[in-house]
Amino acid sequence: MSGQSKTDLVQEELVKPLAPSVLIIAFACAVFPSSAEIRKTVVPDGKEERVFWWPVLPKADGWVHDENSSRTIGANVLVPVGGTFADAPAVIYAKALARQRMPATKTLAQLIAEDRREFARKVPGVRISEVAPIRDGEGRDLRCLEFVPAAKGSWERVAYGEEGGFYVIFTVSAQDQATLRKTVPQFEDLVARYRRQLHDGR
Repeated sequence: MSGQSKTDLVQEELVKPLAPSVLIIAFACAVFPSSAEIRKTVVPDGKEERVFWWPVLPKADGWVHDENSSRTIGANVLVPVGGTFADAPAVIYAKALARQRMPATKTLAQLIAEDRREFARKVPGVRISEVAPIRDGEGRDLRCLEFVPAAKGSWERVAYGEEGGFYVIFTVSAQDQATLRKTVPQFEDLVARYRRQLHDGR
């Protein structure tokens, strides 16, 4: 699922010490540039390698990059200063999906529809609604969905866009409605300062 909920991602997260070679790549990806871009990251995983891309986000006051979690879930994870991905009241993460690796998904609208179906399947009773779009740093509107659990679970706002050879997904995930409402302005400000560069997904 492209827009996985934090609940699913926490269950998948296995925090491992980073090898020296990974730490070198990690340092390069953790730097906050003045204009955003997408970085390709290769992580050794036994005899194989995991390859993924994530948007490099502009700096956000009160938030820090969580390197271990980013490498585990394949997204650029930001957590509140002093928090962790697993226990923070809210987290923000962004991922880039290379179009050439998902040829069956032809359009952004199709990707969003697939996410809606997958969330509904994995989170019974979840309420999914389309909310006002977020305008990015180039003045383009990103479609946004809000996911509200029927009982326990993460409250999420997800923004979807396109960048060259990628689909880009930005998510804010909170433990409850009040925290989501409090964090959404910071999330929107972050996305509003994200400027795209063209990439081909290679």
